[in-house]
Amino acid sequence: MILPLGTCKHWYNIISYSESLWKLQCLNLDSTDLPGQLKQLSGQTWKEIFQQNYSINRIKNLWKQGTFSNPKSYKELPSQRFCKLDTDSWGQIFEWELDRS
Repeated sequence: MILPLGTCKHWYNIISYSESLWKLQCLNLDSTDLPGQLKQLSGQTWKEIFQQNYSINRIKNLWKQGTFSNPKSYKELPSQRFCKLDTDSWGQIFEWELDRS
């Protein structure tokens, strides 16, 4: 079955501009709570908030799982770039590392 091109654009628009969908995604991230809601009130869309917080949440979850723990050298760290983390995020990471040791 071949769908007309308009169908794909229609679904793209539904997904891209659905604030309720992006808000749900934001609320599922560990790092997005009240500060994210305040950003939304200051003019950012939920989609923009999700895109800003997704990388941070991903890095924190990998660190929490122990992916970056106890490297013997710099070369053992993944080659992917880290996103900028705020002081609260680094505090959580240090707590996880202390709990792990």
